[in-house]
Amino acid sequence: IVVVVYLPAEDESVFTETFRSRGVRSRVTLITAAVTSKSVYYNHFPVNLLRNVGLLNVMTSHVLVVDADMIPA
Repeated sequence: IVVVVYLPAEDESVFTETFRSRGVRSRVTLITAAVTSKSVYYNHFPVNLLRNVGLLNVMTSHVLVVDADMIPA
């Protein structure tokens, strides 16, 4: 399982620690896209970039891309 999270750089370490402290299994790969105010992506959510980073890190033949506003049935 690959989880790609987009967040401000100043929140990255706290988020990563919290994510891992919740007992997330080791098979879950967390990739953070942490941006600073100087980043090109600071004011523009890079949906295609995040999807592509996630897809490049998947090691299976099946993929389900889930956005934050999607609720699986």
